[in-house]
Amino acid sequence: MLSICTSSYRETDSLEIFIRTVFGNASDPSNVEIVIANDGNYLPTKELLTRLSLEFPNLKFFCRTKRKRIKWLSKIVDFYEKENIFTPEVIADMRERIAKYKIGELSSIWFPAGELFNKASQIATGDVLLFVPSDYICFADLSRVYDAFKQTPGDIVGHFEWLDTTSLDPMPDIIGIVRGMKTHQEFKETTDKWLEQAFSNGVAHVWQQHGMRMMTREVFEKARMFDGRWFTRSWNEDSLNERVDQVASRFRLLDLNQFQNLNPYFGTIRGVTWREPEYLSSIYRSIPEVHNEFISKIKFYLEREVRQ
Repeated sequence: MLSICTSSYRETDSLEIFIRTVFGNASDPSNVEIVIANDGNYLPTKELLTRLSLEFPNLKFFCRTKRKRIKWLSKIVDFYEKENIFTPEVIADMRERIAKYKIGELSSIWFPAGELFNKASQIATGDVLLFVPSDYICFADLSRVYDAFKQTPGDIVGHFEWLDTTSLDPMPDIIGIVRGMKTHQEFKETTDKWLEQAFSNGVAHVWQQHGMRMMTREVFEKARMFDGRWFTRSWNEDSLNERVDQVASRFRLLDLNQFQNLNPYFGTIRGVTWREPEYLSSIYRSIPEVHNEFISKIKFYLEREVRQ
């Protein structure tokens, strides 16, 4: 079985699109399961997952409450402080952010899902794991992708392609359409049409995007899973890639012949406007000059950890 391990934080419509396009495009939904962490135990997300789990038997979910999330964030900052990874000023800023989040003055704190991906993988029953964010639309028949992956010799990690489907013009009512479709053929024809339209509009296209990869459970465990301690963007995925490279070979799925006609694409459905989320540190931004400064401190700690 292919187990899709993912996480959701205060999302509903995009999560429903993800679930429906995964199962709707699967020619054999019985060999695909989704395991979702509801991070923060957001009630509308919990209600959606409860309802959809009755419709889709292979949908599983678990919750991490806001209280447990705050405790986790506080332990992370304790670790940063104990190991002298960031300055006292940055640590104080992080603690202030958590305090504001606790009383509702800050509505959210973004944190990478690495730790939750690890927990999802432990609940999952599949021999092959797919890690992907849940705010995407799935264009692939993952049943056939799974079958093709199992026939690939050797230990490999396959990367899906990322598409900016905000280039669809006019933008269809995606949530309304996917709710109305009932058959695999309907899903395939509709998402194939959207995919063709996106490419004809000069879609933004990222190869080996950070967050979409599949591998056997054995490879994932050999690579020591995600290092979920870090709050910066992409670092959890990049550091996993480095460890994976020591135990397996990584490919774009489209570079392998058996995946050429299987549309191994996921597309963003976040809309045309994007802004930086609320990070654990108010100083942090994803722009290279700020991001790299934080990453340099993480790398220095990891190098010191290895030497010790």
